[in-house]
Amino acid sequence: MKISYDLDLDRIKFLFSQNPDSPLFARLGDLLGNKGMISEGIKICEEGIKKHRFYISAYLTLSNLYRKNGDLEKAFQTVRNALKISPNCFSAVKLHEELKKILKEKEEKKLNIVEEKDSNEEESELVKLKSSNLPKDSHGAAGQYVIDKIQLDDKTEKGNNIEKIINRLSKAGSLIIKADPNFNKIYRPPKPSNGIITETLFHIYYNQGLFEESLRILRQLLEKNPARSIYYRKKIKEIEEKVELMKSLE
Repeated sequence: MKISYDLDLDRIKFLFSQNPDSPLFARLGDLLGNKGMISEGIKICEEGIKKHRFYISAYLTLSNLYRKNGDLEKAFQTVRNALKISPNCFSAVKLHEELKKILKEKEEKKLNIVEEKDSNEEESELVKLKSSNLPKDSHGAAGQYVIDKIQLDDKTEKGNNIEKIINRLSKAGSLIIKADPNFNKIYRPPKPSNGIITETLFHIYYNQGLFEESLRILRQLLEKNPARSIYYRKKIKEIEEKVELMKSLE
């Protein structure tokens, strides 16, 4: 017997296969990632976002999939794209700060390795100079000069590294994103499909603010399942009132 997780994945796969233009791609991608099929989840989310350019949750799902795949740069860029669409999205802001911190620590670790390597090379060079066959009376003066020179160079190098870190972090923390000429700023909802109509699909459209699509699905569900007519009619009335209110505020 399959566990409930497998049943859920199979169910979403089936529903998505019946309606490939639906926003279910994000949930399917997330389930695939949790199952270890990260590359497949990334591919589905990348294709889905091309059709649903304003689906914020899909960007966050894709960012997490990139992160699981070890591609932190793509994960960071994807969540920045989400913030470009919705700057006040709490989940996107939180993920952005988390990824920025990880990238910062990774960059600092690289710089520390470079500094440690340079320091070891300098110490090795100093040992060679101290063991050279200089005259005894001049050896101390020459050695002290070399030590002073190395210490001065070391301070200069550390100062330069700090400036590099500040410069990189200032760039990484910026939310200014270059305009993408292919980015469609005019949202066009997916065309109605004759695929399977479910309450799950209704909730997805409703949560994304696609009220016309939500009403269309509810009316079809009302015809398909009269036993839940009370619930469907109540939701239809609520959404119609919300649509009218929104129109009056325009």
